[in-house]
Amino acid sequence: MPIAYSPFTIHHCPFTTNPSPMTLHQNIIHWLETNQLLCPVKNYLHIPCPGCGFQTSFIALLKGDIISSFQYHPVTIPLLLFFLFALLQLIFRFRYGNKIIVYSYLFIAVLLLTNYIYKTILYSLA
Repeated sequence: MPIAYSPFTIHHCPFTTNPSPMTLHQNIIHWLETNQLLCPVKNYLHIPCPGCGFQTSFIALLKGDIISSFQYHPVTIPLLLFFLFALLQLIFRFRYGNKIIVYSYLFIAVLLLTNYIYKTILYSLA
């Protein structure tokens, strides 16, 4: 009797077997590369959005390629550090943690806006 699969079953999930840690890491990266989401803004409006390149940047960072990660999207590393610091702030309540979070947020917003303007100008010239 054939096995009936649910439409909600995730096939080829990297977590289904018990491989070695390095193989699991490679499987997760491969799964992320093959299942990237399409950007609806770029897909329908044909212009890049502020987040375009973030997934590819994150995958490059997981591979250990910091330079490529920064080239795909320069906000990825500061944003991940921001989330890590915000989590640590919730746990340890640093004395000036809230001010650091506010200034970090402003820095990331300016960096994101600058990157978006640069990508938009570069995209319009191509």
